[in-house]
Parts: sequence; structure tokens; C-alpha cells
Amino acid sequence: MPALVSSTGLPRIAVLGAGQSGPVIARVAIDAGYRVSIAASGDPEQIELIAQVLVPGAEPRWAADAAAAAAAADIVVLAIPLHKFATRS
Repeated sequence: MPALVSSTGLPRIAVLGAGQSGPVIARVAIDAGYRVSIAASGDPEQIELIAQVLVPGAEPRWAADAAAAAAAADIVVLAIPLHKFATRS
């Protein structure tokens, strides 16, 4: 499968998680010239607001669209707290 490279020639990045660390990672990547999408669960309007205010330049995605964001990226950053994952005893 060929790499999906942004217009800058750098890999595309999808950040899954828009809590505390996701927007910081996305902002640093955008500042470095990467094309970034950020996806999270919750209200799509709130995710869009997070992207506009905290990560200008990032493409906001809703959790239902996270698979598409990940599929279109070369690098996927999982920025979700460990307690969100179910554990089995």
C-alpha cells in the first residue's frame, strides 16, 4: 500500500484522543509541518471547537470517523488514557 503523504512531503498523522495529551501532540506535529487529523468520542461540535481553539489547522474527526482517520494516516497516535481500556481478570 503506498504511503499517503501530505502536500508538505511529510507523513499524515491521526491523533486519536482529544483530552489532555492529544491536542498537545497534534499541535506540535502541525507546528512541524505535518498534516494532522484529531478524533475523539463525544459531541462532534465540541471536537470541532477543540480543534479550532487548541489545534488550529487540524482536521477534526468524530470517534465514529476515527477508523477512516486512521486508515488515511501514515502514523496513528493513540492518546487515550489506559483506564478507558477494559481489563480482564
